[in-house]
Amino acid sequence: MRKWERGAVFAAFIAILNLTADSTPASADWLRGHRVMAQCELDASRADWTFCDGYVTGVAESLKLGGAICPPGEMDPKNLAKITLEYMRAHEEILHQVSFALAGRALKQAYPCEPKQH
Repeated sequence: MRKWERGAVFAAFIAILNLTADSTPASADWLRGHRVMAQCELDASRADWTFCDGYVTGVAESLKLGGAICPPGEMDPKNLAKITLEYMRAHEEILHQVSFALAGRALKQAYPCEPKQH
């Protein structure tokens, strides 16, 4: 992914986070796993599926830029969504948690980084 594309994905991710916020207490501001799972379960050909695609790609790019995941090459948005959805289906008891954390755990399992040598 080119540098400008990463910036665009990151900006889209921040925009999505801003859209999920409202004037309710902070504990209600976070997008929960069950909502993202519902979007990711939609048919990928639907226009509203792009929320899943964009959200999960934004999480992945943030983690990659921070060194938390180490994918072997280019990250395919549909594959990222598939990884996240499979993780959420396997852990439905924790879908009340913040979706960013759930997607992050899924992606860290799929793309672990080698331990740093000191």
